[in-house]
Formats: sequence, C-alpha cells, structure tokens
Amino acid sequence: MNILKGFWRWLLIAVTALVAFALLYEGWIFGHILWWKTYNPQSTAFMASRLDGLRQKNPKAALNHQWVDYGKVSIPAGRPCNWSGAHSSL
Repeated sequence: MNILKGFWRWLLIAVTALVAFALLYEGWIFGHILWWKTYNPQSTAFMASRLDGLRQKNPKAALNHQWVDYGKVSIPAGRPCNWSGAHSSL
C-alpha cells in the first residue's frame, strides 16, 4: 500500500511540473508577442537572405520596405485563404 501511495505522489509531482512548464512556456510566447507588437523588427531572416542574394549582383543593394494596409497584402504573403470559393469581405 505504501508503494501505491508513493506512486500517486510522484505522478502528482510530474503532472504539476508539466503544467507549470506549459504555463511558463505560454507566458514566454505571450511576452514575445507583446514585445514584437510594440517593437517592429528592422529586418527578418528572409529579408537578410534576399539581401545577400541581391548583393552578389550589386554590392550596394539595399532593402526598402514599408508597411501597407492589410487589404493590400497579397493572399500568398499572409492573408487568410477562403477555401470555400465564396468571396470574403476582408
């Protein structure tokens, strides 16, 4: 009976540790979302990769990016897809 009591105790500790880890991880992700909402990145890894390719042809190449309204973003670049075939009023 004592072995079974120890098993349940360790199971409770393990589950509690997993839940605590999950909450800490979610808090870490939420913190990053709040940070990037306020501080926009100057460039992304994709932009740096493209700039490296451009600089092979033209060493003076520079990236010029600007923010646009959500309605002007192309569907492949990140707007949600409407697979039903109906037109969306985004």
